[in-house]
Amino acid sequence: MTQNTVNRYAIEAFLQFFILLPFILFLIEKNRKNYFKIIIFSFCFMSYQLIEPMPKLYPFFDFIKSSWNWDGKILGVFWGLVCFFIFKNHFTDNNFFRIRQERKNIKKTLIVSVILIFSTAAIWFAFGKSEFDMDTLMFQLIIPGIDEEIMYRGVLLGLLMNCIKENVLLKSCFGILITAVLFGFAHALQFGIGYSIHFDWIYFVQTSFFGYILGWIAIKSRSILLPVIVHNISNFLGILVSML
Repeated sequence: MTQNTVNRYAIEAFLQFFILLPFILFLIEKNRKNYFKIIIFSFCFMSYQLIEPMPKLYPFFDFIKSSWNWDGKILGVFWGLVCFFIFKNHFTDNNFFRIRQERKNIKKTLIVSVILIFSTAAIWFAFGKSEFDMDTLMFQLIIPGIDEEIMYRGVLLGLLMNCIKENVLLKSCFGILITAVLFGFAHALQFGIGYSIHFDWIYFVQTSFFGYILGWIAIKSRSILLPVIVHNISNFLGILVSML
């Protein structure tokens, strides 16, 4: 049963990446160095997708007893940092692992961040409904933003931005869009028992749009610090207002 589940996760991750591969290959400069970076990109993403569910599959990794996957997210943070430190020489001009913000864009990134936080809270207030649960609130406040922003807006976006052709119109928009769509697929495209495909269009649009704005903030601020903070606060406030 566990091996079949692992196989499903592996196929799921491969499918999520493979759908976007033609678009990635179309946009990048055609040389061996960039092809190697795309191999690294695929390795980081697919291995990350397999590492996060490990506590659900193997009790050895399950330390924190909770309805939320604390252990998997912590492993995701660790793996994202490992990928960065191993492959950081491939990030060159797009290394967003820094605290310092791009000064000329501070005002606009802060405005967009506040709008995103309150928009997310408004959507959850209008359409979400859940019972009060402190574990859920603490989980959303602390961990998802760190885990997902390190991988998607740190590692994956950084790698991709170093591969896209310099003469591509709206280069940064395409880089952000590809990682945002991949972020959406990771949340909304899943394999069920018997390898049946489940795709939630609404959740896909929601998470892709959310991921795109966070990617834009990372590009403009030249840092994943603000995306991490915005991601966690948005999740926390959204869940909180849905409990009210």
